[in-house]
Amino acid sequence: MKTRALLMAMVCTMVAALTACDSDDDNNEHLTGPTATFTEVGRGNSHEVAAGGELHVEADIEAEGLIERITVRITTGADEETLVEETWETGKYVGVRNTEFHEHIDIAPETPLGECVLTLSVWDAQGTGCVVGTTFNVVETETTTSDEE
Repeated sequence: MKTRALLMAMVCTMVAALTACDSDDDNNEHLTGPTATFTEVGRGNSHEVAAGGELHVEADIEAEGLIERITVRITTGADEETLVEETWETGKYVGVRNTEFHEHIDIAPETPLGECVLTLSVWDAQGTGCVVGTTFNVVETETTTSDEE
C-alpha cells in the first residue's frame, strides 16, 4: 500500500513538473515556422508578364514568430540565371504576424521570353523560414485584358 501511494505521488509530481508554466518564457519552441501561399502571379493570375512589364505578385504570409525578412527571386527556367532579387527587411511586411504580400516586380525589357521561376522566401524573428515557388512565362505582349491590380 505504501509502495502504491509513493508511486502515485511520484507520478503526480512528474506530471506537474512536465505541465507547469515557465514564468521566464523565453523559449519559443511552441511557435511554428512561417507559411506562404501564392494567391496571384501575373495580372488576373495569368502566370505571365510582358518583357519590360511588371509582374504582379500576391501571397498570404503567416509567421507566429513575426516576419523579419521577405525575399523574391526570379530566375530563368533553363539555366537558373538570376534576373531579379529583391528583399524587404523594413516596412509594412516586417514585424507583423500575418500579411498580404502585394508587389509589382519590374521585368527588364531584355528578359528572354519563356518560362521563369518565382521564389518567395520568408524568415521570421526566430530564424525559421519557408520557401515557396511557382513558374510564370515572359511573353512579348500579355494576353490577358484584365485591369485588376
